[in-house]
Amino acid sequence: MVRRGRRWQRARRLGAWRALAGALVVLSLACAALVLTGPTRPGPPPSRGLPDLFAEDVRNAPGAAGRAADPTRVPLDQQLNLDAGKLIGAGLVTEVRITQGPRVVVYRRHTPPDDEVSRPLAPVDEYLDGERYLIEVSVAQPADLAALRWRHAVLQVLVVTLLVLAAGGLWVSRRRHAEQERITLVDPLTGAGNRRQLQRLAARALRDPAGGRRHALLLVDLDRFKQLNDRFGHAHGDAALRRLAGALQEAVRPGDHVVRLGGDEFAVLLHDVPGEPRDALLLHQVLQRVRQQLPDLGVSGGGAVWPRDAADLAGLTHAADQAMYADKRRRRETLDLRATDPATR
Repeated sequence: MVRRGRRWQRARRLGAWRALAGALVVLSLACAALVLTGPTRPGPPPSRGLPDLFAEDVRNAPGAAGRAADPTRVPLDQQLNLDAGKLIGAGLVTEVRITQGPRVVVYRRHTPPDDEVSRPLAPVDEYLDGERYLIEVSVAQPADLAALRWRHAVLQVLVVTLLVLAAGGLWVSRRRHAEQERITLVDPLTGAGNRRQLQRLAARALRDPAGGRRHALLLVDLDRFKQLNDRFGHAHGDAALRRLAGALQEAVRPGDHVVRLGGDEFAVLLHDVPGEPRDALLLHQVLQRVRQQLPDLGVSGGGAVWPRDAADLAGLTHAADQAMYADKRRRRETLDLRATDPATR
């Protein structure tokens, strides 16, 4: 039944991730369709100074006296037509019309593509020798500007939604990964750490024997735990394990770690313990606090100090285990269930 429930939970999580991935794919395709099928995106707004280019030609043109004095100068009509041709050829304008009174000086026109229309700019007046030159210039713009703006607005919304979903999926994934990582390092029954967490902590702490730091490992278990389970049931045994884990958490210093190795066996990794003989006193005090909180349970314990007693976690666990079982034998022989120095080797 438990396995079926776990499979259902995994299937539900997998379905949620598949739905998120499908939504991201649909939004991506929608963005691509809007980009590929929409009209050409308009460039930067055309400069209103385009008619001024022709007005400047008129202003700089010599009057009748100047033309007589310099017959080699390009005539104004020719200069205006040259500039109009350049702008038409560059695609900057679609139509140029310049008139001098009733006379048409320049008329150049370029038909825009089907998806664009010609839009006139504000006309400009300029005078030469008292004659008025009216300059009219038109530029191209998308034929359906409203539809183009709508497409761009929808595209922006889709892109923002896509980014939000991607960021949300990444955040949920990281949270789920952190939660899964936390679960793999915690004993589900007691809330203490597990053997894997102890291995990680020891890998970081037990690295440099010559560094001067000292760490201790205290092993603790319950006396006659099997008989307790057989007589009162597993629920009573589980409650005893939770009480032992809580007592250990309250007995240790901040920064020390309590883990459950399995069954009724717990380990406490104490960081930066003092030198002899205060290290043995610290281990003894932790065990005595636990026994005071659990007067109805028999608690055995034994400790070892790194790097004095062992060079790695395996050796430290073996030395602490030997000390714990020596403590258990002495307490059985003396019928004393509460007083023994756990640091005795």
